[in-house]
Amino acid sequence: MQQQVKYTLVGNNKIIEYPDKILFIKKRTSYNIEDVYKYLDDHLVDNYLRPIEVTNSELIFPYIEKTSLTDDEISKRLVLNLAIWQNKTTTYRTINLDEVKEFYESKKKEINYLYAYYHDLILQLESKVYYLPVEYLFLRNSSLINNQLNLANQLLEEWYSIVKNKERERLVYCHGKCSLDHFLPKDDGYFISLENAHLGRVTDDIEYLFRKNFSTIDLVTTYNLYQRKYPYSTEEKLLLFVKLAIPDKVNIYPSSLETNKSLLMFYDRLITFNRFILDEKQEKKNSK
Repeated sequence: MQQQVKYTLVGNNKIIEYPDKILFIKKRTSYNIEDVYKYLDDHLVDNYLRPIEVTNSELIFPYIEKTSLTDDEISKRLVLNLAIWQNKTTTYRTINLDEVKEFYESKKKEINYLYAYYHDLILQLESKVYYLPVEYLFLRNSSLINNQLNLANQLLEEWYSIVKNKERERLVYCHGKCSLDHFLPKDDGYFISLENAHLGRVTDDIEYLFRKNFSTIDLVTTYNLYQRKYPYSTEEKLLLFVKLAIPDKVNIYPSSLETNKSLLMFYDRLITFNRFILDEKQEKKNSK
């Protein structure tokens, strides 16, 4: 019987070190994980970390040490692996125009709601004589929100004018949690944490990556590298831009250090996505 030398808890998971190996034991949260592995295997996708053993309650993996690569370096490897994954799992379906219209109307409604929400908040604050620090921070940069909503509205109209005349769309098998936390750059690279994998839009995973890791990676170079391996159609690019352009609904109360940090992060994300979208649209114009 092997001697257990070290036992470490990592959240709900654990690392067990034996004299000759280290295992990572992940608590099982998905009871269809075997179906995910089968789908990937059937499509010859091999850039995911396969467990050594699967039980009713746990997934047992070999433990892989973190590398010294920067987040930006890891993101480049991730999108190259994502392109391989998507090229192997691409499928097509007939576009459901009712679903297209429903998506368009839901996004239109979301944008209009955010226009009203932020307009009312600005009017409320402008009636004050003295501002809390978080109120001043919000007001000083509030024009960015309106600009971003205008951009989102314009992009949505562009997307809808194209896709409503299309007959089919591409789908891929999405990772579901595609971020730097769920990718190991060891060897050629491995995706991990596949519990949310599903068939979905081609833009879902790259959107998730950008939302999770926008502050530590270069969006433009990462996206362009990815596009060389898995190029988007015009409507797919516009769909990604629409989803990134729509800002979150931010609450500036209660006034606290944490609220200030959240608001700064909100504006940082807003500016980063705005620059990325406008840079990509300008590049398209220059290439014509």
